[in-house]
Amino acid sequence: SHSAPEKPLTHVVPKGKAEERDLIILLLQGRLEADHLAHLEEEKFTVELYREIVRHVEVHREASGLVDVESLRGDLTSDPVFESAVSQLCVWEMQLENQAEHIQGCLRTLEGKWLQRILEGVTTRLKTAEREGRQEEVDRLNAEINALLGRKAVLMAS
Repeated sequence: SHSAPEKPLTHVVPKGKAEERDLIILLLQGRLEADHLAHLEEEKFTVELYREIVRHVEVHREASGLVDVESLRGDLTSDPVFESAVSQLCVWEMQLENQAEHIQGCLRTLEGKWLQRILEGVTTRLKTAEREGRQEEVDRLNAEINALLGRKAVLMAS
């Protein structure tokens, strides 16, 4: 009999999700500005390791909006669950032609994928409401979808 896979004892840096990984690397290397940090929201990340790291950011945010990177890294690496992955991300070689542009691109991709996931969820609820003939709910969900599509259009144009 196969038991369910257990939660990892230690996080590893996964393949893929380059925009999520790069933002976390830049965060841990102290290369993000306060306005970039403001866009790092846990729910926008899909990789559990990165979500956990973003969750720790608030604790180490200073009045300036910047993060005390040393204390963030110290906090994370003192936990054996994170130590190896975080240590790896802290020293990750990232040569960027244009760092500001790369960060904006990653943030745009992160936000776009997050909006897409929300849209898919709302669209599923809309289909159910239509099938069940709940017109008020249909109207509300259609308005929500239009607002999300508007946000996505603005994002893609930026």
